[in-house]
Amino acid sequence: MECPIVSEISIVWNNEQSMQELGVFVNQDQWKRPVYFYQTPNNSMNWRFKVPKESQAQVFFSIDDDITVDCQ
Repeated sequence: MECPIVSEISIVWNNEQSMQELGVFVNQDQWKRPVYFYQTPNNSMNWRFKVPKESQAQVFFSIDDDITVDCQ
């Protein structure tokens, strides 16, 4: 889905399996936005509020990976 209002994506990785193990980067050349990953030192919901240092965004929208949001 194309969503022009989304300028970048930040993913807080709390999974015990590594991103490489799960094949997260397999289609990286097809990503249409900058994607930043943060591997957390422990599994805690508090990490979801970490603001990426690289980010240029002024607004952040936080959702879980089991939620789907329409661009509208």
